[in-house]
Amino acid sequence: FPTLLLVVYHMLVSESMTKLTGTNNLNGLVPMCALAGGMLGALGLGFAIPAERAVGLLSRLWAFPVERVSALIGRLLAEGARTLISTALVTAIGVAMGFRFHGNVLAFIAYLFVPVLVILVVATVVITLALKVGPDGNAMMTWVGTASIGLVFGSSGIAPVEVFPSWLQPLIQYQ
Repeated sequence: FPTLLLVVYHMLVSESMTKLTGTNNLNGLVPMCALAGGMLGALGLGFAIPAERAVGLLSRLWAFPVERVSALIGRLLAEGARTLISTALVTAIGVAMGFRFHGNVLAFIAYLFVPVLVILVVATVVITLALKVGPDGNAMMTWVGTASIGLVFGSSGIAPVEVFPSWLQPLIQYQ
């Protein structure tokens, strides 16, 4: 999904954004798509947990002679690995489209792992909410998903901060 988002958004908006701002928006769009993909994965995890709880899968996992938290830690590690691979793929597609990374190898490694750290925090919050709300938590997870995606698209990854209305610029700047 993040790769498709990058390609489609760039195809639809890049020419208009270049005319409007004078710059190509790939420098903000590529990292934003990496984060958006990770957030959608974390939200999918939040939707899966209540369903697994309802059918008794979590209870069965917690009955095994292992740490109860191991199933949730495994999910977090899998989410981190998926985000790392997704970030690398989105970046590779972005480079093919004209994105250029400015920095050394250590900065690139940090660039790859920042989305992973952000998504691990988001996934931890989502898992906590999903476990707290119980099996009927789909409505709450939908609201969390809507807010999260709204925050991703209301960021400087879409357009420069100066393009947004002045009353919204402080939020966009620190988004």
